[in-house]
Amino acid sequence: MKLGPAARIAVSAALLGLIAWAVDGAGLWRRLADADPRWFVLAFAMGILANIVSAWRWLAIARHMGLAATAAALLPAYGRNVTLNTVLPGATLSGDAYRALVLQKLGNPMLKSAASVAIERLSGLWALFVISWLAWIALAASGTATVAPAVLNAHLAALAAAVAAPYAARALAGRPTLNLAPGGWPSRFLRLLSETARLT
Repeated sequence: MKLGPAARIAVSAALLGLIAWAVDGAGLWRRLADADPRWFVLAFAMGILANIVSAWRWLAIARHMGLAATAAALLPAYGRNVTLNTVLPGATLSGDAYRALVLQKLGNPMLKSAASVAIERLSGLWALFVISWLAWIALAASGTATVAPAVLNAHLAALAAAVAAPYAARALAGRPTLNLAPGGWPSRFLRLLSETARLT
């Protein structure tokens, strides 16, 4: 039996209340009261936007892999994935398993469904890695962090390599001169890495 919109809102509010009670609701409200409302609203909006972008990225990956996938099915599934990862044990595994099951229920093979989730995770981690590195380099270059020039140059070179790696993998993945076994782990890793370049 499917719940209507009002029932869903009520269940969501009840779950949020339960979580607030479990983590010391009074202390939580005190921290919220001390927070700058402008930064809180900005962080809240950016969090929602980041999840929407991630959901569309997963949809693009699934379609690129030839899976039957629709925005109407995958976007809500990504939101539920975030909830499951937050409230259930197992870190991100519970929500990711749910996403793979959603794709399987749409008539897709489980292995490819799970692979689409893994590739989405990899591309997201790659983007976070590059953004974090850029922020660190910006701090170092501005003088906020004291870093030796040689160390800064090494990090710049490593960042350039990290950005270029998916594109290089994409260029190499289809070259027969590599003579990689199609089922071997080097070939599969190269294809997996190359998928991140299609989403940038």
